[in-house]
Amino acid sequence: MKFLLRTLSIAALSFIGLKFFDWWIIVLVALAVGVIMSEKRPRRLFGKKKAPAYAFLSGFLAIAIVWGAMSWWLDSQNASLLSQKIFELLSGGASSAVSPAWAMIGLTACTGGLLGGFSSMTGNLLGEAIKN
Repeated sequence: MKFLLRTLSIAALSFIGLKFFDWWIIVLVALAVGVIMSEKRPRRLFGKKKAPAYAFLSGFLAIAIVWGAMSWWLDSQNASLLSQKIFELLSGGASSAVSPAWAMIGLTACTGGLLGGFSSMTGNLLGEAIKN
C-alpha cells in the first residue's frame, strides 16, 4: 500500500511541478517524498526489509510513466519530426526494428526513471538516517 501511495505521490507532484519548473524538479520531488515516506527500521547488517529497493522502484516507475507520457504527448503533436531526427543522430543513420519515435520515448522514460529512482532511494536512505 505504501509503495502505491509513494508512486502516485511522486507521479502527481512531479507532473504538477513540471508545469512550473524545469526538469530537475522531479529529483527534488522524489527526494522529498522519499524522506517523508521513509520509515524507521532497525539497523542490521543484513536487514530483512528491502526498503531502498522498493523506494528505487517506486521512483523509477513514477517518473518513467510521467516522462514517457509527456514525451509521447509532445511527440504526437509534431508528427514525430524531432524524435526521428534525434534517433538518426544517435544511431548514426542505422535502421531499427523499433519505430524511432517509440525508441526515443523509451529512452526518455528510462532516463527520467533512473533519475527518479535514485532520488527516491537517496531520500529514503536519508530519511532513515534522520529517524534513527
